[in-house]
Amino acid sequence: MSSGSRSSAICCILRAIVGLLRAAQTNDSTGLLDLGRKRTSLDHNKSIKTSFDLPRREREDERSSRRTKIPPDVWQDTLSLLCDGDPIVRMECATALINYIAEEMPKYGESTDTEGKSQIRKFASSSFRHVSSKFTHIGDSATRFLDSVHAYTYVLAISPTLGLTEAPTSSLPTIGDTDVQPDGDPAADNETVADIQIHRSSPSPHGTKALKQSLALKLVATLPSHYSHSVKATEEDYASLLKILSAVHVQFPMRGIITGVPMLVTLDNASIAGELESVVLQRIIALKTVIAHVWLVIGQVWKISQLVALAEQVCVVIFDLIMI
Repeated sequence: MSSGSRSSAICCILRAIVGLLRAAQTNDSTGLLDLGRKRTSLDHNKSIKTSFDLPRREREDERSSRRTKIPPDVWQDTLSLLCDGDPIVRMECATALINYIAEEMPKYGESTDTEGKSQIRKFASSSFRHVSSKFTHIGDSATRFLDSVHAYTYVLAISPTLGLTEAPTSSLPTIGDTDVQPDGDPAADNETVADIQIHRSSPSPHGTKALKQSLALKLVATLPSHYSHSVKATEEDYASLLKILSAVHVQFPMRGIITGVPMLVTLDNASIAGELESVVLQRIIALKTVIAHVWLVIGQVWKISQLVALAEQVCVVIFDLIMI
């Protein structure tokens, strides 16, 4: 299959999936509206129904209006397309991912739940350690999914090579580590993403899904230590990056703060110019703008006025730099 045909096929599949999700979400909304009308009718006529029969019928109506949403570990198989070599595929993948995070991904314990809304106000004034200790879903599939999202977006932001879809499993660092380069390997700084290969016939004790989950961390481990002119991300990629990270923190405040802050700090440290070319500096300014706006979203979601004010000041400074 040619490169153009492959990209067209992937884009068509992603658009079809988004279309199906939106149709299902519309049906869900219609079903909830009908359920609300039915409950109103039941409340109006509950005097002629027994106190035992009414709750059971309500529960049956509610169950009939629900559908099983796509779990994060299933959608995770699409994340490698965020780092595809074709910018159109990357954009379609980002659009689909944003829709999934905002509309489809289960949000148990998050701000959409009654319990989550009360917890956010309490956690906003607590320490990060207190938040992580109280957040009982830290090891669930949604958290692992967001870890992968942040890993792939980090790779997209500063990688000089895109397009690889697989990488070998090994002992891998996490995004929050101070040094992302493999220890004891003097040639690691010169290793590019294109140098990573995998033999499909090699057996894996954890299967294909484990290979895909380890890909992002392996790519992170082989990234250059400084931002350079060879970075492949475009302005459209940075726009998608901002939308994805903003959606994560808006829809998943607790999981977002735990999985996203280490990546933001590491990305900010990595966006240091190893070269003084004007093109490189312009790209770094664009990336710094993304980082500042994500911090602004975090401050707004958690209602931290000091963080909001600081992020706004940074955005003003960056804007002044752009206008120079």
